[in-house]
Amino acid sequence: MSSTVARVRNEIAAHTIPLLPESVQARIVGPTATWKPTDLRQVAHAPATDTRLLIGPTNYAGQGYLWARAAESLPGVGAQCLQYYKPEAWHRFAADTDVRMNVWGYSHLWKRRQLEELARFTHVIVEAGAPLIVDEGWQLTSRQIENLQELGLKVALMWHGTDVRLPSKHQLLEPFSPYRDASPEWVEEVERLAQANHDLADGLGIPEFVSNPYLRAFRSGATWVPTLSDPDRWDAPLPPEDSHLPVVLHVPSQGVWKGTDQIRATLRKLESEGLLRFIDVANISPEKMPALVASADIVVDGILNGQYGVASLEAMLSRRVAVAHTWQSTREHIREEYGLDAPVVEADPSSLEQVMRALVADPQYRARLGEQGRDYVLKVHSKDNAAAALRPFLLS
Repeated sequence: MSSTVARVRNEIAAHTIPLLPESVQARIVGPTATWKPTDLRQVAHAPATDTRLLIGPTNYAGQGYLWARAAESLPGVGAQCLQYYKPEAWHRFAADTDVRMNVWGYSHLWKRRQLEELARFTHVIVEAGAPLIVDEGWQLTSRQIENLQELGLKVALMWHGTDVRLPSKHQLLEPFSPYRDASPEWVEEVERLAQANHDLADGLGIPEFVSNPYLRAFRSGATWVPTLSDPDRWDAPLPPEDSHLPVVLHVPSQGVWKGTDQIRATLRKLESEGLLRFIDVANISPEKMPALVASADIVVDGILNGQYGVASLEAMLSRRVAVAHTWQSTREHIREEYGLDAPVVEADPSSLEQVMRALVADPQYRARLGEQGRDYVLKVHSKDNAAAALRPFLLS
């Protein structure tokens, strides 16, 4: 069969097979290549502004979408967030464009449509070492970045964590690093992928951003773009100052990374002593989280990794106490940058029990921390600060 005939056949199949029921598609082309015609139309379109930014494709914790909204506060900037998703996933975050992961990975028709539209943007921020257009595997390559640049796009990289956090270095910097007790095979794979991203970024020399200041220990030249949460969505009154048993919440989004086993053991021990009530949940959709956080007095984020995350932001915006092991270098960076101390209560595996005993015994201190926390997030993790971090890339 000639290459021309093969291309024509594949083009006809790309348009007609999605019209069949997905169960029939799966028998013809396999489960990874099954989708509906509407799935192929989920393409990110450039806004009608002077500067047109696309962020994607991972949108971890909904940050790509929120950064896009922050970027739009800059003069002449329009922004879009593209995220891939698995239909079977138990939740996904808000985005401007949702594309099924198998469509993103396998549909040449979708790729062609998105590539045509990409040429209408002016800037892209590629997240987490994942390509916007998959053509050489699902790990970002220098050729894929060059393809974007050849379209006339200004390109930057955004790192979220595992993508550039080298386990070998993290273990040197963090005595409680979860990599120490993790499967050696998994650690080796994480190291390989992170090192590949380091090598890629070193070779490209393009702007880099990180979602947490502690990641600058791994990419020292990157700019921190503060993580964001909707202040109105997380606005809750202070818990009543009465004799109710303090309620403590931990949501293990990344159990191994956050130290969930140690957290659960400590909180269950204190609960058995009658000192607190522990809410132990998992797989809670984003829509249900504000009410869940509002029902607690204290939110324990993580105790192993050296960073506070989005869970701490949501707790503080809700005027609840956030507990997280946070590197001193991160606290100093925030103090130098914004003149504020992060009101995140420090705790690691060696101190969590003592810290929790002190917190549950002092409702007045918890109330002060609650007010300080919301004020801190509004001033530091603000849309204006995220926009200011993005401004040199977008408007220079």
